[in-house]
Amino acid sequence: MLAFQTANGAMLPFLAQARTAAGADPSITTGVMTVVAQATMVVAALASARLAKGRGHAGVLALALALVAVRGGLAAFAVSWWLVIPVQVLEGLAMGLAGVAIPALVAEIMEGTGHANAGLGGVMTAYGAGAALSPALAGFVAQYLGFMASFLVLAAVAGIGLLLWTAGRRLPGMHLSSRQNKTAGEVA
Repeated sequence: MLAFQTANGAMLPFLAQARTAAGADPSITTGVMTVVAQATMVVAALASARLAKGRGHAGVLALALALVAVRGGLAAFAVSWWLVIPVQVLEGLAMGLAGVAIPALVAEIMEGTGHANAGLGGVMTAYGAGAALSPALAGFVAQYLGFMASFLVLAAVAGIGLLLWTAGRRLPGMHLSSRQNKTAGEVA
């Protein structure tokens, strides 16, 4: 979650700043970008449960991280509305998928422990830390290397997060379906 929100958090405001620096109206730019992302997020959240049936919530979260990485790569080159709109659609997809998958995944991992709320609190703490780190990292990079480099760095953070998530899921004892099958076998 730290990587997800570090990569994702600053993209909308920095893309709006980049478009404004190129001469776009700041209010219209930010408004259109926000509406596109929010409308897409609602649709993605509704589709998340269906996707989870085939991929599991962990797979849905991996997909959300991949979408953030792609979004950052596209944002680096988004100099016109023809790319800004797809970048914001990707934001809505990633946020909608992650917004449903994260609490469900925490509930799965913490099942039977009585500590689901504490687990979600820990995850949300990492999410908040990423939200704070994102504009600091993006701003530092943008100040010295420009907006394009800033978006590429944010995309790289999402890519690293995806690699760590995927590798971590392959560690012994970390695959959820194995844990669930073991628990079902113990009950029988």
